Amino acid sequence: MRLESFGVTGYGIFGDLDLDLSAPGLHVLLGPNGVGKSTLAQAMADLLYGVPERTPYAFRTAPSKLRLRATVTDADGKRTDIVRRKGRKKTLLRPDGTPIADDEFLPFLAGVSRENYESSFVLTQHQLREAGHALARGEGRLGELLFHAQGVQAPVTVLQEIEERKDAIFRPRGQVLDLNKAIRDYRDCRTKVHEFTTPPRVYTELTNDFARTSAEVDALSQQLDDATEQQRRWETVQSRRSDVQRRRTVLRQLEILSRQGVFVPLGAAAELDKIRVQRANARNEVDRINTELSQLNGRLDELVIDHTMLNHAAEITALSADRTSQSEKRQRLDELVEPVAEAQRLADTTRSAVSSAWSHDDALADVIPAGASETIAALCKQYVEHTTEQAEVTQQIQRYQNELTHATEKLHALPDVLDPMDLEVAIERVREADAPERRLSDARRAASRAENKARQELQDLGINERELEHLGTVVLPTRARINTLCRQADELDDRDRDLHKDIMQSHARRRKAQRDLDGLLLGDPPPTEEELDAARTRRDNDLEQLRSDCAVSPPHDAKRLTERLAGIHEAVTVTDGMADRMRREASALARRHQLVATIETENADIDELASDANTHAADRTEWEKSWRTLWAATGTSPTPAEAIDVHSRLTKARDHARSAEEHNQRVDQLTDEIDSLTTVQRRELDAIEQPAPQQQTLNELLHRAERHLKSIRNHAHERDSALAEVNRASDELTSLEQRERTCTDRIQAWQHRWDQAVDEARPTAPGRIRTTPRPC
Repeated sequence: MRLESFGVTGYGIFGDLDLDLSAPGLHVLLGPNGVGKSTLAQAMADLLYGVPERTPYAFRTAPSKLRLRATVTDADGKRTDIVRRKGRKKTLLRPDGTPIADDEFLPFLAGVSRENYESSFVLTQHQLREAGHALARGEGRLGELLFHAQGVQAPVTVLQEIEERKDAIFRPRGQVLDLNKAIRDYRDCRTKVHEFTTPPRVYTELTNDFARTSAEVDALSQQLDDATEQQRRWETVQSRRSDVQRRRTVLRQLEILSRQGVFVPLGAAAELDKIRVQRANARNEVDRINTELSQLNGRLDELVIDHTMLNHAAEITALSADRTSQSEKRQRLDELVEPVAEAQRLADTTRSAVSSAWSHDDALADVIPAGASETIAALCKQYVEHTTEQAEVTQQIQRYQNELTHATEKLHALPDVLDPMDLEVAIERVREADAPERRLSDARRAASRAENKARQELQDLGINERELEHLGTVVLPTRARINTLCRQADELDDRDRDLHKDIMQSHARRRKAQRDLDGLLLGDPPPTEEELDAARTRRDNDLEQLRSDCAVSPPHDAKRLTERLAGIHEAVTVTDGMADRMRREASALARRHQLVATIETENADIDELASDANTHAADRTEWEKSWRTLWAATGTSPTPAEAIDVHSRLTKARDHARSAEEHNQRVDQLTDEIDSLTTVQRRELDAIEQPAPQQQTLNELLHRAERHLKSIRNHAHERDSALAEVNRASDELTSLEQRERTCTDRIQAWQHRWDQAVDEARPTAPGRIRTTPRPC
């Protein structure tokens, strides 16, 4: 890219300047300090890359009138006229004011950034100063160029090499380097040590838990030992259970035999020895069983039953009952011994009545048919069985008749059972409501909490408490709108500060320029050109006269020569002073013109800033109007700094108010529901003739209804049990009456067979058989 022309308007000290740079070759701008060389260099950078928002070169005219213009030619020879204005967006324009896109101008810059451009092509005093500081830090492109010019490696390169060497040793997020591995291993070990280290509090808790667990283990071990001993005793009892059962069977058989009579047939003599042996064996067995029973009773006395043996409660109860009846059975056994002794005496009497030479076969040879004795014996046995069964059936009939009478009386004594269906439905409705009174209390507390929170938020904001119903309908501004206005407020504040700062700076610059101008106007008037020419003429004449005198005759009087040289020196000094004063006056005149232009510029800037301030005040008024409108519905107007917090608090207060309103509606619903359920409960209690007091709550009515429902169910259960008992006794009584008829029929049939057997076996010799059985 090449600049064909360059011009500025209102930039720095230049009001309007145009430079023609179309000629080939190098263009040099030469001038003393203060003529604007650095200003033009900075203007070229601002032309290419944009004017900064707070540039120090916009003091001559209004910032909006600052313009930088140029004609540029690219590598292809394409010419483009550009204009740069001060602003934030679309600052690069064509001469007609049409914006130029950034992408369209980028090829002219060839990828050179502003920093590289200023460090490579622009060397101002400020940049040299900054470059010196960067050079001290080993930074900056200019510093690198200087180091390369001396043949020394740049500090940045050295720092990069050091950084690479450092990265080869350690990286913050490295995984492969040895130092990273060592650090990672160290951290892992430290973590493991921390994990495996038990804090004192945890150690104390674990020690206490271990001691408590040990005590529990010891107690359980003791209980286990006791249970093992009890189990061993119980197993011993179980192993002898068969003996106990066998003894119980023998005692039951003895009891049955005690109720039966013993019939002695004609052939009893031959069976006496066998009976005697059986009796002895029976006595020995009874003694053995008594001995074992005594031992078992002793062991049962030692046995301690605890909760671990509740599973064998039925068996223990049976053993206890057996133990309770042992004395009665032993007494019964003693009673059975007496009939046996009586039978023995009767057997001895019967045997002495029979002749020793007469045998049973001889006695039956003439009249009694063979086998008559066995038939009669069998009939005697059948008679005993039939009469025993009849007696048992008669006793059972009597017992069941008593039970039937008792059950019937009990059934008639029970009250009539009411139908609990409606009461159950009412109770179920209350249960399905899931504790409405508790939910009503919770809803009231929630509503109260929400109202208190809403009031607290309003009190914290310093707002007078308003009705919560109205607060629930307040339309709060959106957070986006608040953020937009807050951002606008920040921008207005920034503009306010900038305007105030610019006005103060403009006033300060104008006062300084005025002071400088006043200082230049003070003092003696400078010499004129005529006076300077006269002084130079006198100086030259004196010098020429001295030169000519010296050429004619050399001076011999040193004093006179010294006086003439002093006069000439004085004339030279006066002449130089006058020339110097005139030069300074020329500079002062230029300075006066510059200061006057500066004062005029500052006045124009102050006027423009005053106009901007008026526009800013109008914008501020419009913003305040929008801000008040935004917060009008809430009854408050916070500052932008407080807006977000106030909005959040108002939102919370409104949400709490709406929540309180919802809870109050829920309270009304629950109140209606409780009233309805209370009415139903009272109606159902009145229906079962159990009226409740008016002051009772729904829970009290529910408990009252549940108690009466339980009572009704108990009465129904008792009535069902009594009715089942009556039916069972009736069924058993019917069955026993049938058995009694069967027994009667059997006894009648036996009587007929007995009569036949007696008629057939009636003897003519001694040894006569009785027609009716005779118990021994």
